[in-house]
Amino acid sequence: MTFPVGDLTLDQLLEIKASIDAEIKTRLQDELSALDQRRAELLALAGIETANIAPAKPAKETRIVAVAKYRDPESGKLWSGKGKRPRWFDVNRADEFLLGA
Repeated sequence: MTFPVGDLTLDQLLEIKASIDAEIKTRLQDELSALDQRRAELLALAGIETANIAPAKPAKETRIVAVAKYRDPESGKLWSGKGKRPRWFDVNRADEFLLGA
């Protein structure tokens, strides 16, 4: 389906767009309502109460753990070099605290 838009003003195009967006939103809501109704019918046929269905749990975020890069020779505490600098870490002697050095 083609729609001649070359002769329309910007204001006319924006009005048409707004009415199309509103129609899309209405139709989406209608489709979702129909799906909800059909789901309820299928659950009733299967003998499943909707109250017994637990909502889906959100996926857990995977936490990225930083690898230790520095070690305090006195306490053995480790630091990855990220985040707040520990008190034992001396910037001028950073090479001395490197792991594997």
